[in-house]
This record gives sequence, structure tokens and C-alpha cells, in this order.
Amino acid sequence: MTTLKSPTGRGGFTLLELLIALSIGSIVVAAVYGAFHTAIKAKERTDAALSPLRNARYVFAALTADARSLYGGSQAGDIVCAEEDCRFPLRRKGAKLFHAHYFVNRKRQFIRETFWKEMAGNAAPEHLEQRVLCDDVYKVFFVLEQKSSPPGAMIKLSLELENKPEPVRYENGVLLETPPRE
Repeated sequence: MTTLKSPTGRGGFTLLELLIALSIGSIVVAAVYGAFHTAIKAKERTDAALSPLRNARYVFAALTADARSLYGGSQAGDIVCAEEDCRFPLRRKGAKLFHAHYFVNRKRQFIRETFWKEMAGNAAPEHLEQRVLCDDVYKVFFVLEQKSSPPGAMIKLSLELENKPEPVRYENGVLLETPPRE
């Protein structure tokens, strides 16, 4: 078999071979980019779809944790849940420490606020902490239900979060382990 040599005696690639190699390389790079771009878009869509669920789980977990630390000596009037607001007492010496969960409509935020009030007197409550638990809230609805069997109460929360094309609704209930006394 004879090999062709260039007139100068050096070997190398022809222009046609270089064009074919560049074409194949371009096709491979374009295919890899297309697959990567599709995977990134799918991840973004999945994150957007799961974001309301993550927010709802976080709000429900905070409400459950707060309700589980309900003050054992609380009275029935200490726990107040009305539409977009719910507050209940926790333990603290010489004072009632309250957690309030509520919805701020203009900002579309669900907020947890901690404040305490002296047991004696009508002093204004002192705010200790305010924390945004969730953004993009569409609607919040609290209900306090009295249970007969087992005796106690349940705080129910219905939470609607912004999502495209329409809001998504999540519901949860927390059974109060220490029922309020009458």
C-alpha cells in the first residue's frame, strides 16, 4: 500500500477532514447543550411546582411545634383563632407568652409573632420576635374546633399559596394535647 505525501514531505489533515471533524464536534456539542438545557428547564419547573408545598409544610410544622408547647394552665379564652389570625399561650414564669400566627394581606406573608403579657394588670403586650414563615400567600383561614372524643381542641389551618395557573390549597389540623380549661 502506498501513502500519499505532501510535496513538502510533511503529513497532516486535509481541509475536508478538518471540516468533517468540526461538523461532528459541533453536532455533539449541540446535542449535549440541548440535553443540559432541557434538564435545567425541567428542574426549574419542578422547583416552581414544589415551592408552595415546601412553604405549606414549613408553616404547618411551625404551627404544630408552637401548639405542642401550649401552656397547661391556659383558659378557653386564651386560645383565639379567627379567620386570618390565631394566638395561643405558651409557658413562661409570671407572664403568658403568646405565639400569634397571622396573614398580612398586602404583603402576602404568613407571619409568626411572639409576644408576652403580664398575668396581672392590663399592660400592653411586649413584642419579642416577628418572623415571616412564608411568602406568596393567597389566603389563610383558621378554625378552632372543640372535640368531644377525646376531649380537647383542634386548630385547623387552611392555607392557599400562589401558584401558576391558580392558587394551591393545603389544609392541616393540630390536636391540642393540653385542652384549655373552661
